[in-house]
Amino acid sequence: MSQQKEVGFRRAKREEVKARVALAGPSGSGKTYTALVIATALAGKDGRIACIDTEKGSSSLYADQFTFDVAELGPPYSPERYVAAIHAAEQAGYAVVVVDSLSHAWSDDGGVLSIVDDEAARNRGNKFAAWRKGTPEHNRLVNALVQSSIHVVATMRTKTAYALDQDERTGRTQVRKIGMEPVQRENIEYEFTVVGELDLDHRLMLTKSRLTKLQDRVVAKPGPAFGRELVAELRDGVSEESGPTSKPVADTVPAEAAHPSAGTPTSDGTDIPGDGVAQPRKPQGTPPVNSPGEEGGSSQPDSVPSEDSSEADAPDQAPGGEAAADSVGEVVATPQEPAPDEDDGTPATDAQWALVDQHRDRVSAASVQIAAHALFPQANIRSKSDITQVQFEKAFWAVMDRTTPAEEAADG
Repeated sequence: MSQQKEVGFRRAKREEVKARVALAGPSGSGKTYTALVIATALAGKDGRIACIDTEKGSSSLYADQFTFDVAELGPPYSPERYVAAIHAAEQAGYAVVVVDSLSHAWSDDGGVLSIVDDEAARNRGNKFAAWRKGTPEHNRLVNALVQSSIHVVATMRTKTAYALDQDERTGRTQVRKIGMEPVQRENIEYEFTVVGELDLDHRLMLTKSRLTKLQDRVVAKPGPAFGRELVAELRDGVSEESGPTSKPVADTVPAEAAHPSAGTPTSDGTDIPGDGVAQPRKPQGTPPVNSPGEEGGSSQPDSVPSEDSSEADAPDQAPGGEAAADSVGEVVATPQEPAPDEDDGTPATDAQWALVDQHRDRVSAASVQIAAHALFPQANIRSKSDITQVQFEKAFWAVMDRTTPAEEAADG
């Protein structure tokens, strides 16, 4: 009979941790620049930055704005070469390693998908057996990222994500666009402390953050001030948390420079206007929404940032709302729009947010939040809970690329 090990508990403490930041976005969204902004803040005055560049030297375009060392990595983009480069940065004493981009290790020449294809060819097309080789390779790369002794900032390309639905009435299979997803293995975002999506207007939407003050933030053209805020949050609250120390118990459970289009910093290190960091404000009428984003949280479509459960639990139709048919004939709710001068700050309702899920082939919670941020810049919208009923109406229908129901009625 095997002897059980004893596990001892200690009082939990908030300790300064090494950052694990992932930035995803299409070409031209500012991933490399934003990664270097964040890396510079993480490195501090005396720390050095190492950049693993698989984007044909794109990081060197910013060598006049940032100080860093670069290692250009060409094909094959095997996970093994990434791991070796990360370990080399650690051993050389760098404070931060920027991986630009992590997508090549998945889908490009020599990446995990190539490894699986080659292995399947050797096994008469047996992909199941091929993944026995591909998965451990990928896991070693993930472990190198999350267990690194230095800060890690990684970028990932995005691609359009689709889902296959079956029409219950006709039995036909339909292809539905559900947004954007990183070019990497599914659920890779769970491995990072902070995950952000960049759009072509250089807005950063934080879709996951284990740092409370950064949850659900939308930052226009993130610059040095955002980098400093991230560093401050990593260091904040390094003190004991509640919870008495207990006696050991039986081990019955397994242990297991502002943005280029916004300006540049001044010589004394301060930032000129245009850094784009949203200032905190108290949401009106509702507590702030926490991003679940933690491992073990509820799963949602990869392209839609983690939100609270209100979208899934929202009623199918708002009181007094009109019914409208979507592209597959489903009857969905259309909320009534208050007049512009009636915006009393009442938060958008669950029924309104339910529309996002009902029209997810054309809109996402993130796109509504970004649209609201753009349409109401003075409102300082930082999270979903900050959006009022009126702001939701304008933002939702702007993303849907049509006028609001009230405006249509007035035109009629």
